Amino acid sequence: MSIRVSQKTLLNAFLVIAAIAAISGALALLLRNDSNPGIEIVLPTPTPTPELKVHISGAVRSPGVYTFQDGDRLQDVVNAAGGLLPEADPSAVNLAERMRDEGQFHIPKVGEAPAITPGTSSAPEDHLIDINTASVPLLQTLPGIGEVRAAAIVEYRETRGPFRTTLDIMKVSGIGSGVYEDIRDLIRVTQSSP
Repeated sequence: MSIRVSQKTLLNAFLVIAAIAAISGALALLLRNDSNPGIEIVLPTPTPTPELKVHISGAVRSPGVYTFQDGDRLQDVVNAAGGLLPEADPSAVNLAERMRDEGQFHIPKVGEAPAITPGTSSAPEDHLIDINTASVPLLQTLPGIGEVRAAAIVEYRETRGPFRTTLDIMKVSGIGSGVYEDIRDLIRVTQSSP
């Protein structure tokens, strides 16, 4: 059995194969052309904003620790804490101060000496807390000094006499060099005359 193929059929088959090869080659060349990489779309990656934990105490409705974002101010913390109490003295603090992580802020009552936050060692002497005369609530406004440590400070000076230097506060049980470093620029001692 022999198959006869006409010249015309053979020519058509050859042209179809040539056309397929040409199209395949053009596509391969187009896909391999690195000089025109096309359009690349880059979407901005959002940078996570770090959370700031801030402690507020004193004359606010709900004292406690609150979470804020960089750029928030003390006024935002006061608002989160339910606002000021009627006896608060807002002129004693800077409500426009920007928040920092681990910040502690005390809103004093009218007539109460304002607590100075760490880092403000250039504060006037009369704004420093005198550890020989301060009450337990006032001592609690210091960073790292809660009710137990404040009571221990008062008990120590009542049983052993006044502190001679601020360093002597480390003689109180529970107050070491770490706590002292946090409060040393915020405290003072009065020297009693003999």
